[in-house]
Amino acid sequence: MKPSVYRSSLLIILSLAALWSVPMPKASPSLGTLIPPSFEVNAMAVSAQGDVASGSFYALDPTIIPWDLTNPIYKYVGVTLIATNLNNTALSGTTGINITSAANTLAPYHVVLIIEGVQRNAPAIVSDIQTLFGMAPGSFEAITSSPFTLPVSAFASNFTSYSSFVSKFVGLTSAKSAMIGHYGASLLLQSASGVVFNSLESITYPVSPAFNLSGIGSAVFGFTSIAAAIAPVFGLNSTGVVVIHKKALSFSLPQDHTLSFGSLVGQTNGIRSTTNETYAASFPGGAQVKSFSPSNMLVQSSAGTTLVIGVFPWVGTAQRLVPDISVTFHYPAFDSPVLDASWTTMPSIPNIGQPFTLTLKLNNTGPLAATNLHLSLGFSGVVLSSQPSANGIQYIINTLPSLAANSTSFLFQSYRPDESFTLTADFLDTSSYVYNWQTQFTLAPNVKTNGPLTVSKAVAQQTLATDRLAMSA
Repeated sequence: MKPSVYRSSLLIILSLAALWSVPMPKASPSLGTLIPPSFEVNAMAVSAQGDVASGSFYALDPTIIPWDLTNPIYKYVGVTLIATNLNNTALSGTTGINITSAANTLAPYHVVLIIEGVQRNAPAIVSDIQTLFGMAPGSFEAITSSPFTLPVSAFASNFTSYSSFVSKFVGLTSAKSAMIGHYGASLLLQSASGVVFNSLESITYPVSPAFNLSGIGSAVFGFTSIAAAIAPVFGLNSTGVVVIHKKALSFSLPQDHTLSFGSLVGQTNGIRSTTNETYAASFPGGAQVKSFSPSNMLVQSSAGTTLVIGVFPWVGTAQRLVPDISVTFHYPAFDSPVLDASWTTMPSIPNIGQPFTLTLKLNNTGPLAATNLHLSLGFSGVVLSSQPSANGIQYIINTLPSLAANSTSFLFQSYRPDESFTLTADFLDTSSYVYNWQTQFTLAPNVKTNGPLTVSKAVAQQTLATDRLAMSA
């Protein structure tokens, strides 16, 4: 199943969850008056490198928003606050925004605040958020206030007291009868994690955020499948959390693995919930789902993704026990080369109209060597300095041993702020099986706006598929 189809399936299911949770007018007793005005989306994702992420987003309940929604400054605006303890990502990049001053270019922003809609009260909102989380005045730096599809302001901070956001999150969610109530402070502080608060007040219809949802999922949390699952809740009052367990699983040899949502948050006896629950578990392409519990879930599989989906609607306000959602899967299906790409540029953020060097590093993290690699690098928004009329590069790597890497550099000149690259590889393993692998990425060039501000594209990577085909002798 293609990634776009996978995302569409999730959106359909989550839309159903939203419909189940729409409250009816509270007049005489009816079926509608028994439906809780909330719903929860849970996602679990496993990467090909063995990282495991779990995330929960609880929506349509104003009590999970930390700021006072009755305050007039929050009317007619969408406010999104993202905080994380991850140190390997500049959060500003995930929203498509960077600052070019030398003091801030490399700053690992831990907090980003995005305000969409009427901007009249943006300074007051920033001040209120700073006070709410114990941040000193001036902690947020304005990144941009340039309109995209609607007026939007973005602010970033390298405020490192992540515990302030965790304490607020736990205080708002710990009493909720839902999965989100089981993400304790110790789990969030001792793991790579992030929390998200999102509000839309006095806006009577869902809206689409101006920032890049896939960027948030892949660049901040490291999992595009998490982003696909949580996308709808950004159009609602919601609070969310994602926890990443680095290298939780070893895929050095093909074998069975079992994961459950409860185990990832330290709960093994099921979750008591008073709301509608949706679960989505994503596994690397080639993973074979052996079993899952409960049995009334759906499995969809393709060369790129294996997905298990469970939807558990609930009518009423009483607690019910949601069984622990667990999946046993076999991965990898066979020993093989496993390609992974990273890239750097010099200068680190290219300037429009100026030359830059792109260095591609191709890694083989699998247990077998890759041979006869035919690589193709397609690009747009840049010119290859040695061949200005070319729109692609082809090159060959004879052998890439297991756990080895190959670096190749190219000289480009940027002429557009939305440079994009596609790297494709066809190769063999030691048994003469044929593989195809592909990845896409964009850079973050500098584009001047008013004064010293800079708007740029987000950094994002999406590995599309890896296929294995038998090759006749």
